[in-house]
Amino acid sequence: MVHIMTTNCLGVYVFDERFKLVHSKRFSRKELQDYKEQLESGEWLNSELEAINKLKGRIIFLGFKKKRPGVVVSQDIEKLTKVSSMLLKEVGAIKEANTLLSSLEFEQGFTEDLVVIHLLRTIEDLERVINGLIMRIKDFVKLYFPEQVGKLDDNLALLELVAKPGKDEIGYHVGREHREAFKKLAMEVMRLIQQRDELSKHLEKTMQRVCPNVLAVGGAMIGAKLLSLAGSLKKLAQMPYSKLQVLGAEKAMFRHVIKGSKTPKHGILINHPLVASAKSKGKAARLVAEKLTIAARLDYFKGGDRSKQLLEDLKKRLK
Repeated sequence: MVHIMTTNCLGVYVFDERFKLVHSKRFSRKELQDYKEQLESGEWLNSELEAINKLKGRIIFLGFKKKRPGVVVSQDIEKLTKVSSMLLKEVGAIKEANTLLSSLEFEQGFTEDLVVIHLLRTIEDLERVINGLIMRIKDFVKLYFPEQVGKLDDNLALLELVAKPGKDEIGYHVGREHREAFKKLAMEVMRLIQQRDELSKHLEKTMQRVCPNVLAVGGAMIGAKLLSLAGSLKKLAQMPYSKLQVLGAEKAMFRHVIKGSKTPKHGILINHPLVASAKSKGKAARLVAEKLTIAARLDYFKGGDRSKQLLEDLKKRLK
């Protein structure tokens, strides 16, 4: 006797040679969760092995599986089509099971380091918008208050000047209507700055929970940028320190490969305070990269918060 077996997201089905259903084992939600990886990798499931042990005669498994004594693994199109037609009544249940598998994949694929990356990119987008708008506002202020533009210490002072204009201005008379328009714009930019600062605090708080060692060694912005350039905490943890050291220097590395220019010694790590203040920036970048690699691995493999020890050791080696 020949038995034809197939497995899908619903369960295990066995047909006789006339394609009459002789055995079926539906998966529970828990079994589907447990079997998800095995279904994708071609491993034999316990439910399949139990069915095989009960069957007598020749067994044909339709689909992709690892070789097993006593079972013929086949992708016969004619048989697959026949079996699929026999399971048409299960279409609704198959759709539900596939939806469940998709939701499980999303649940397992989500990690909070992805939130860190999106927070960073949002902050960077806000920064670009803020800087662009401030340049426009500064150009406008030069028209009616040129003597003050060069005296202002920071952008916030410029925005406050536009939002609360004084009476001592000299320059062109631009008109109240135009002044009011830019006053509203300045107030909006101030709100964007406040939003950026709030997101920066939220970024640091999230990193303290997700990757405290990377946060301590690299700082919030540099640590988050390294995660963004690597793609995830997992990829950063798997990266050798020599590659981490030059993250952000891709253009310089390309010039080195194509034109034979000097090998870059650092990427975004040049902005790290310990690297920026060092006499030998290349050496400092290497030492910081080494500690950041250890920090990323501690965070990814849940090795605990050893940031204080990492920082102390790094500062000693940089002396």
